[in-house]
Amino acid sequence: MKNLSLTILAFLIAAVSFEAAAQESAVNFMAGMPKSEKLTAEQKEALKQKVEKIIARNNAGAVTLTDAFVIEPELRLGQTKKTDGLLRDVSLVSGEFSLVVHNKYDGSVYNSVTVDVKASAVGSESEAINSIIKSIKVTDPVYVRFIRNARKRIAEYYETNGLPLPERRDKEPEAATDPEEELLNEEPEQDVVMEEEEQQVEQDDSVVEEAPVAEEPTVQKNKLAIEVGSDELGFELIYCKGNRASKTIRINYRVVNKERDANADFGCSTAFAPEGVELTQWDFVKAHGYMSGRYGNKMPKGVAVGRVLELQNVEKEYAELPLVELRVGDSKVVIHNLPVEW
Repeated sequence: MKNLSLTILAFLIAAVSFEAAAQESAVNFMAGMPKSEKLTAEQKEALKQKVEKIIARNNAGAVTLTDAFVIEPELRLGQTKKTDGLLRDVSLVSGEFSLVVHNKYDGSVYNSVTVDVKASAVGSESEAINSIIKSIKVTDPVYVRFIRNARKRIAEYYETNGLPLPERRDKEPEAATDPEEELLNEEPEQDVVMEEEEQQVEQDDSVVEEAPVAEEPTVQKNKLAIEVGSDELGFELIYCKGNRASKTIRINYRVVNKERDANADFGCSTAFAPEGVELTQWDFVKAHGYMSGRYGNKMPKGVAVGRVLELQNVEKEYAELPLVELRVGDSKVVIHNLPVEW
């Protein structure tokens, strides 16, 4: 009798695992178009094609019954340096390539990842940006894990809430393509991602995993969560206030370097509104005596350093922001479901 019970239990576990795997495999994605105003139409299309290749290489874009889940790319540029004294100008550009999975119908965000990128090019800054787009390797195992985690979180969310996956609203399903020719004269890349690389990246890469939010466009209330990406960094949120007249949201925070004196660059990697709109325009402002510099800021050990981040051109009075990702040197601070006071 005991052996029979164990056999039945093992069968039930296997059945549940099979059903979960089937649910995850039913989750597929479409590539979105970047929204950055700093990129040309050709550069945006090239980034979209990168996403299409990532989807195709992970078998995550075959003909699907749902078209709700979109992987939207974005390229945020950092410092651009030009060499002097040479016959031709050489631009050195660094930046961050980000992918965000969201539901295009209700704005829910499920997962995101950011990869540091850099490149150099002879000539204009635009040519340097082309080079940095070309340098993005769609075979990087970080994207394998990104797709897998996104599928898992979406499947778990809909299964937990007893909901079916959203039905396709377009008339004809579309399959993700794997273009033979890319813009910017991209070189062919290897088609095989080694299992060892995937295992290694699971230990090393810092994927920012977004907890799924409710199906309604508004995020869940009272679910503020803050993730600090380094034990060496302390973080304190002071306030988040919106201004109707100036169409801005200001986030006041302080960070503390716990280990040693250092210099650090400050920035904002991502800020999303509830319906999936990315707030791309931001700056640090002088307020409460805090400085507004982004680069090379002093961070003495044990001393709180304050900043006021201002998100600009905010068209609506959002009650909460589902995702805000800050950069402090090599560390990241991820804020989920940030309440906004107006």
